[in-house]
Amino acid sequence: MHGSAWKRSRSYLAALAMISTLVAMLGLASGCARDYVSGQPTLVMISEEEEVALGKKYDEQIVAEYGVYDDPELSAYVEELGQSLAAVSQRSHLDYHFRVLDDGVVNAFALPGGYIYMPRGILAFFNSEDELVGVLGHETAHVVARHSAEQMSQRVLFTGFGLTDRLAARFPVIGGLATAPINLGLLKYSRDQESESDRLGVEYATRTGHDAHAMADFFKTLGTMSAQADHEIPTYMSSHPHPEDRYERVNQLTDEWQAKLGVSLEPSDPTDYLKRIDGIVYGPDPRLGFVDDNVFYHPALAFQFPVPKDWKLANSATRVLTVVSDEKALVQMTLADEATATKAASAFLAGEDLDLIARREDRVNRLTVVELESVHTDGRTRTMVLSRFVEHGGKVLAFNALAGERDYPARRVQVVQAPVVATWPL
Repeated sequence: MHGSAWKRSRSYLAALAMISTLVAMLGLASGCARDYVSGQPTLVMISEEEEVALGKKYDEQIVAEYGVYDDPELSAYVEELGQSLAAVSQRSHLDYHFRVLDDGVVNAFALPGGYIYMPRGILAFFNSEDELVGVLGHETAHVVARHSAEQMSQRVLFTGFGLTDRLAARFPVIGGLATAPINLGLLKYSRDQESESDRLGVEYATRTGHDAHAMADFFKTLGTMSAQADHEIPTYMSSHPHPEDRYERVNQLTDEWQAKLGVSLEPSDPTDYLKRIDGIVYGPDPRLGFVDDNVFYHPALAFQFPVPKDWKLANSATRVLTVVSDEKALVQMTLADEATATKAASAFLAGEDLDLIARREDRVNRLTVVELESVHTDGRTRTMVLSRFVEHGGKVLAFNALAGERDYPARRVQVVQAPVVATWPL
């Protein structure tokens, strides 16, 4: 609904009536959803069973996309700490899962139903177990307070988007072409929700015998890093709003909870934690590919392709995504399931709502290539899709370049150039 419409009294009253009706229907359908922390009714349009199922669905995709870090002892350690926090939470009945992802990003996040993720990138930035527990507690609190479920429900109510569409579509284009398993940017919480998670995280950490002052120390460390890096905000800071008084507030909450429980907790010895992360892979894993002088190299699959200068690249275990700086075009590379480029191209056309414009087969750099040029129409929006399926090393590399119809002519040279694959080393 457009903002101007809300200024009209009739539309405003009608909207309120619609929301009241939906809330009433929600109460009948799901037994009056409640906030597990306050016990008060809350606007969550999915039941707990649906919440768990949603988390499980996307957990499978996230694990497939990023992979679990290959260190069973470290994974077991994080799992044990996480379970201890979950056990003292207001939703201890949930089946929680704490995963260490094989990704170098300095971030942590949680999905509905009990799924919490600690990429190896953020583990390398912690200086002690207390810092790890503070962030684990904060993310566990998002699950307990149903923050992500609330975000999804509000989007369904006010935007009309389906739950899976809002989560799955990293870019508003054809489903499956350019989607990450989940758009984590959509899981950005309000300041009130972040403050609640800070408060609950401090509570859980203190109840498990950890000094939550370290949680404030970690936020301060990231803030210092951000200031020293020419105001380039670390990922965890960008996805978790950081009010100026957050450091003082977390320290104050820690003092209050230690007084409430009658304990005086000393900081944990960092030696044990640092031993546990000794040798951890830091930053992007070069085995999954790297960029050098505007060329992407993949050592394991032995291929390379150019990356235009003004394009940003994101790489994971299952895909390579390059996006132009103005985000008006992208190229995504994945491995096709089919054994030949011809079969992969046919399967792609059969699986997507596309109108084929042209189909060509050729040999490029001694490799068999099938190229498709097609268009996807969604209402008045037309998205141009240039696809290349390249046979190499017994596999088929599938490239899909996308741009809006208006932007496509200006970007066509670049999106055509990007999928020009050559074997590596030459």
